Amino acid sequence: MSFIKRMKYIYLMMSSMITVLGIYMFIEPDISSLLLCKSCGIILIVFGIVRIFCYFIDDQYDLAFQFDLLLGITSIIVGTLMIIRPDHILTILPIILGIFVLIDALSKIQTSIDAKQFGLKNWWIILLLAIINSIFAFILIFDPLKSSLFIMRIMGLMMMLDGIGNINLVTYTVKENYIKRRSDYE
Repeated sequence: MSFIKRMKYIYLMMSSMITVLGIYMFIEPDISSLLLCKSCGIILIVFGIVRIFCYFIDDQYDLAFQFDLLLGITSIIVGTLMIIRPDHILTILPIILGIFVLIDALSKIQTSIDAKQFGLKNWWIILLLAIINSIFAFILIFDPLKSSLFIMRIMGLMMMLDGIGNINLVTYTVKENYIKRRSDYE
């Protein structure tokens, strides 16, 4: 199995885990905050490492992983803080996750615009999910004082949509065998 195929598979698995955790948080919003913080921390660290590796992959359009170096490093830092200092992080967790997802969503909006320029049919799905996630991120950033169950549901929904967005992005933009690279189109 080629390196790009392995990384795509790992990326899809991590995105699936984020989706499942998001579904669980949405259905069971009264999950232990400490358990949630540490679980999210572990997932962020692992996914951050995967994202850094994926950044160095040459995919067909150089779209799926173009922002993953920054997002990978940020994931590792945030994940580490969530594990080491969960008591401090819990008070600002909605804001931290909101900012992180907003940055990720904005990068996906850029990716969707690039995907449209390459003529990819499903560019609009990437854009739609990114816009929806941006809205939820703004809710978490600017109104984090709502009821904790509401916030947990929003975070769960946001994680679920982000995981689905990652799966969609990688599925439609990363091809193992490719003919042209981004620089070939310029």
